[in-house]
Amino acid sequence: MSWKKNFSVVFEYLKKSLSENILIKAIAIIVTMTLFLVVKTNKFTIESVWFKTVPVREQKVGTSPEGQAVHTIIEPKVVRIQGSQSLIQHIDEVRTELIDISSRTHHSSIYIKIDTQNQPISISPESVKVTFIISPK
Repeated sequence: MSWKKNFSVVFEYLKKSLSENILIKAIAIIVTMTLFLVVKTNKFTIESVWFKTVPVREQKVGTSPEGQAVHTIIEPKVVRIQGSQSLIQHIDEVRTELIDISSRTHHSSIYIKIDTQNQPISISPESVKVTFIISPK
């Protein structure tokens, strides 16, 4: 017999034979036992925290202005990431947020954040300096 059917049988018996006050207490006990069983059957995993140093890659979008090439220099070239072992062990690099190079016509630098891709990881530093070097094609 399933637990739902058992629950219904017990509930109907209690409803017929007990006073309202006792019925409320019995329902409270049943709810508590049900919650305990739900919590007990869920699996929780505790993982160790890993640290790792990985390279930073830029994510460029757009095309360079006609007749020009846009090169980038990222500083620092590596960052430190931290998170659960099961997540960090699969990360070999991180990427910047998208960088639009279509309007870059002269040497300049910006600070841009690292894209965590909505993963629960910490990155240090959180942003990198991207320097744009413009040269003729």
